[in-house]
Amino acid sequence: MKIAIIGSGITGAVIGSLIPEAYVYERASHVGGRATTRFVNDSVHFDIGATVFKDKIEYFEKGIQHEFDFIQFLKERAPDLKIKPHKTYPSSYHPSNFMQELSQSLLSKSRVELLHNAELITKSPDEKQWTLKFASGKTELFDTVILTAPVPQIISLLKNSGIMMQWDDLIRFRGEYRSCLVLTGIWRNLPPDIMNKIKSLKQYTYLFKDEEAEYISIESEKYRTNDLDNSLVITIQFSTSFSSKNLERWCDVDRKPMYYILNSNQYFFNRVFHVLDIPELISKKPDHMDTHKWRYSQADFALFKDTEINLDHAKFKEYLALCKKHNIWITGDWIWGSRLIRCALGATVIAKEILKK
Repeated sequence: MKIAIIGSGITGAVIGSLIPEAYVYERASHVGGRATTRFVNDSVHFDIGATVFKDKIEYFEKGIQHEFDFIQFLKERAPDLKIKPHKTYPSSYHPSNFMQELSQSLLSKSRVELLHNAELITKSPDEKQWTLKFASGKTELFDTVILTAPVPQIISLLKNSGIMMQWDDLIRFRGEYRSCLVLTGIWRNLPPDIMNKIKSLKQYTYLFKDEEAEYISIESEKYRTNDLDNSLVITIQFSTSFSSKNLERWCDVDRKPMYYILNSNQYFFNRVFHVLDIPELISKKPDHMDTHKWRYSQADFALFKDTEINLDHAKFKEYLALCKKHNIWITGDWIWGSRLIRCALGATVIAKEILKK
């Protein structure tokens, strides 16, 4: 059975590690999805999406409560990956080097095709397989296709497949997503007294629910291994309301900051320096600035968004029946919820079902 996985985020990476013969297609130049890391140079990098994950989660199947241990799963499927607790929230974890390392390690033995933007899925002429067409014009035939993209992109992929009418009731109203804007600043060659002040902070991550600058992470302290390094890296993730309002004036297709953020970034960085109580850096411009926008950051109406994952749920059973009927498996955070551990658990469930066939 020839299998394609569209997307290399945590869902695609976990499924790929469990079905290593599958072909993994990623439209970006790197794997990772929402757990993506930006690299400025060999020594400076920062996470721009998911920044941590939980170790365990409970779920129900056949009326029995089970526990999924994600760290144990990573030890088995990616034994070379090193994990450590977060400095501010020790009950959360991240790879020792960068978040993108999750997908890289899980897919180390998989067939991964980067820069492959899936454009359309249709039935083959004999209707026995699926034809997967890419933006480059390339086409491939598969028996089974696993889609891990956001629902709006999935609907676009399947528009000429002949099966959307059957999926419509189940997925279309789950196509509402939150947006998230990200701003990162890098300050180099800071004086030793300021660096000592930064290193002595008791907290490196801050959450201000529903404020404009909602999540602040001092990325340089999260991954610092060299005490002689005198750079500061700060990443800000913005609230849903702010992100939706400013999505189209944040950065262009090449991720270059647009006029709005070029003229307002210092305001947000100054607020961070007030929070950190480092007045010496107020109004000091960053040596490097990076912007990113997640159009589909979190699904608003996931089946198991704020509830325990119950594999006996009637809607989930209906979903599985459709997947098996068409050999099109549509999965991701629109079912499981936005947390990485939920998507990782969901990926193991889907892989198990596919391997039964």
